[in-house]
Amino acid sequence: MKVTNKVAKWIAIIYTIVVFAIVLLPLSTKAKEFPNLSQEAKEKYITNLTERISKELDLQTTPKLYFYNSSEWAVIASYYDGLNYIYVNLGAITSYEEATRVMAHEIRHDYQYEHMNDDTEYGRALRANQQNYISYYEDLDGYKNQFIEKDAEEFAANYVGNVMIMEIVDHTPEPEPEASEE
Repeated sequence: MKVTNKVAKWIAIIYTIVVFAIVLLPLSTKAKEFPNLSQEAKEKYITNLTERISKELDLQTTPKLYFYNSSEWAVIASYYDGLNYIYVNLGAITSYEEATRVMAHEIRHDYQYEHMNDDTEYGRALRANQQNYISYYEDLDGYKNQFIEKDAEEFAANYVGNVMIMEIVDHTPEPEPEASEE
């Protein structure tokens, strides 16, 4: 069968509509659910996520979480090295995707702290940045562009991308079994 450009365009349009209906609508609906969860449900999601990411990064210990709820404070989460604490502002998290990205970012800081003294290029880069660390309050651009933050953000983006791929797979319907000939 010869496929013309017109047929190919229609196939692409139909495919786009199907992907939108099967994948994007459920994800966008799920994203809207997070702010409406109870405090306990948000804490449970963040706790389970923290344990999963910590295990995947093979951390020596899982960071301890401290939750608070403020819609007035813009900081979503902060990692405190040496103490192994992450403070999480549940009032500032707007979606599951954001919660996942932020926690992956903060837990990566724990990974960095554990590898700070490694005699590797990575460990040396961490130590050099730590000695000249730029805080969020000093210089926002400098903060975002330093190695420690870029590494944490890259890890978080990759982690969220992988989670979103798994969400897509989870929302893809199984093919109908073919009828057997008798």
